[in-house]
Amino acid sequence: MKKIEELQEELKSSEGIKRLEILNSLCYECWYSNPELGARYGKETIELAKSLDMPLYIAKGHYYTAVNLVQNGEPEAAIDHGLKSLWLYEEAQNDEGIGDALSNLGMIYKSIGQIDKAIDYMLQTIPYYHSPETKPHLRNTYNNIGTCYQDLNQLSEAKKFLNIALDLSRDIGDDRFTARIINNFGIMHAVEGDMAGAINYFNHAIEIKKKLDDKTGIISTLHNLGSCCMRIEDYSGTEEYYRQALELSEELNAKDFIWRCQYSFFELYNKQNLKDKALEYLLKATALKEQVINEKSNQRILELHAKYENEKKDREAEIYRLRNIELAEANRKLKKTQDELIELEKKSAVLAMAVTANHEINQPLMVCRGNLEMLDDSLNDPSPNQRRYLQRISQGLDKIKAILEAFRRENIRYESYSDDVQMVIFEGDE
Repeated sequence: MKKIEELQEELKSSEGIKRLEILNSLCYECWYSNPELGARYGKETIELAKSLDMPLYIAKGHYYTAVNLVQNGEPEAAIDHGLKSLWLYEEAQNDEGIGDALSNLGMIYKSIGQIDKAIDYMLQTIPYYHSPETKPHLRNTYNNIGTCYQDLNQLSEAKKFLNIALDLSRDIGDDRFTARIINNFGIMHAVEGDMAGAINYFNHAIEIKKKLDDKTGIISTLHNLGSCCMRIEDYSGTEEYYRQALELSEELNAKDFIWRCQYSFFELYNKQNLKDKALEYLLKATALKEQVINEKSNQRILELHAKYENEKKDREAEIYRLRNIELAEANRKLKKTQDELIELEKKSAVLAMAVTANHEINQPLMVCRGNLEMLDDSLNDPSPNQRRYLQRISQGLDKIKAILEAFRRENIRYESYSDDVQMVIFEGDE
């Protein structure tokens, strides 16, 4: 985030090519943390490059806009910008640009599940990465094709492309990427039921990750090792790997990893019929998972609240401007802006209420759900009445959860409940 703020500060006083370069850097920095903002910078790049008559910068602007749009969940718009970048690079006969654009289109189609089309674009990429400088791009392409075949469960094809990617990665000297590919081989062997092969690959990946001090990568691979041991009923090995993963997760205070490890312990002890231990870890995992969800939800709510506040300021500035304009058209725009401001204030109030609802209700709700699951599991042969009561409780919990999830949505409207009272209507709920 600091890097983005520094670039934004530089942008304020920049012009011409320097401004284009800063905009490109902002697109790159934003694509993961704030893709909506990254897409806006990409579009600004396109317009500025057009005014300067710089076709390659226009192409790059379309490329970065596509990258950010797909990350922001807008694949159709991303494809449109991706194709425009491809056409411009082809017109300029820029091989590296053509390769990047084709690869980007492949990843967009992969993200929406059109794997065959993704592979087709990625295969077209390979001839354009022919210089030594583009070897990392070529490695990434072979890796992406391999993972596509992995998604299709065509593991022999996946291994063929991943082996090429692995050789290229070793040749480049990129140990982090090498460990990632080796980990993928472990996953494929596990899918094939070859636990010994999978464990061998995972151990190799961990050795590399330890040299790199890649602690989050170590946690993931330890978890994979534990899962392999559980499948061959080596429960002591499973427990040891999960313990190491949990301790490292706690050391990093990585809550997403912690609750997943806790849930894995629940599965392990439940499989061994150790019900008390299983319940203990299930309750820990569900409580922490809900805490993580609440934190993310509340963060999103705060971001939306800030967004609405900024829009509110923009509307207020617009109102001030329109007050100085005469004529009927100005009055019409003023009324529309005031109505939008009222709607933003209503939404802001609903979002504030959602913070309280998430905090006060969700955690006890998850505890109830966990206890219900354990109660259900403990009844070996429930009577029809018992089954009916359990089902009613479960339906009630689902209804409460659905109401809370509705509060997290941004799409809300209002309808009259009585003469002087309005009620919130969540879009999609009839």
